[in-house]
Parts: sequence; C-alpha cells; structure tokens
Amino acid sequence: MDKILLYGFEKYDILQSNPSAEVCKILEKNLSNKITLKVVILPTTFDAWNILHKSIKEFKPTLIMGLGVAPNRSRVEIEAIGLNIIDSPKPDVTKKVIRHEYIDKNAPLALKATIDPLQMYNQLKKTNIPVVISYHAGTYVCNYVYFNCLNHAKKEGIKSVFIHLPLSPDEVNRLDADKASFPVEMIAKSLGECLLT
Repeated sequence: MDKILLYGFEKYDILQSNPSAEVCKILEKNLSNKITLKVVILPTTFDAWNILHKSIKEFKPTLIMGLGVAPNRSRVEIEAIGLNIIDSPKPDVTKKVIRHEYIDKNAPLALKATIDPLQMYNQLKKTNIPVVISYHAGTYVCNYVYFNCLNHAKKEGIKSVFIHLPLSPDEVNRLDADKASFPVEMIAKSLGECLLT
C-alpha cells in the first residue's frame, strides 16, 4: 500500500481560503484510518519546497500528491508536466518576485508526472467531476514546488502528481466574481476514491 504525502497551500493574494488546503484537511479527516497519509499545508512562498522536502525525507512516501488553486481555471486540472521555469511578476506572500529563472539548471526543461494522468482522469471522470489533463502548471509557486517534487520523484523512483483546483463557491461569492467554482467536499470525495484504488 502507498504511503501518501498530500500537500496543499495556505491562502494568498485576495483569497481568504485556499480550496487546496480545505480538500487536504477533508481527506486527512476521512482517510487517515484507511491509508498511510501525511498532510502538509505549505505557505505560498518560494521557500515552500524546502519545507516540503524536509517532510518528504522524514516520511519517505511512495506517492506525493500536490493540490493548488488556479482561480482562472474552470475544471479540476491534472498537471501532466512540471516546467523547469520560475517566472511571475506576482510576488509570493513574503513579497519575493522571481523572473525568468531555471528551477534547476542541471535538469530538463520539463518533467512528466510519474503517475499516468489519463488513468487519474478516467477515475475522476467516473465520479462526475469536471476534469481535464493540463500541460501547463504555470510558472509560479505551485509549479515551482511540483517541478522539484518530480525531480525528487524521478531520482527516488516514486510517484508524484499535481492537481489544480477551481475556486470554491464560498470564495466566488465573497469575491462577487464571474469565475467557475466547485464544492471542495465533492472534489475531496472524488480524490479520496482515487487514493483508495
């Protein structure tokens, strides 16, 4: 059975809550007595990988699954690749801005998820979750952490994947925004079924 390290992110920017953290907490509550699971909620900073890497070394997972929020995306997006690029004019929560830099100068420009995105897509599709396979995880903190996870997973021979989530209905209502949303409870239920199979 897999030892699963599940991570999400704290709120950032104009968000009062981050659905990735909410889904992580629901899964921790619902699955901790069924599978070997460790949950880590990361700050939305370019130091997040150092925090996660420490947990990975201590826990020694066989699967690392990351969750993040993509406010402008309308579906659950399974990220098939991580890019070896940091480039965002938007600062992290410590006000740090990084532009046009490689994450690891000795690594390829992109790395593939080390699980089959199509298999996960088909599993989530069965639960009637709006889902798509994405080939661009952005160039901000989510992708930064994901690429580092994939680099680590490749070296250690373990599985890793990252999933972007739409906003929660609560956040859309609070922001009074014309954006897609999906209930975190339904996403957590579907992801939980994937992790148990």
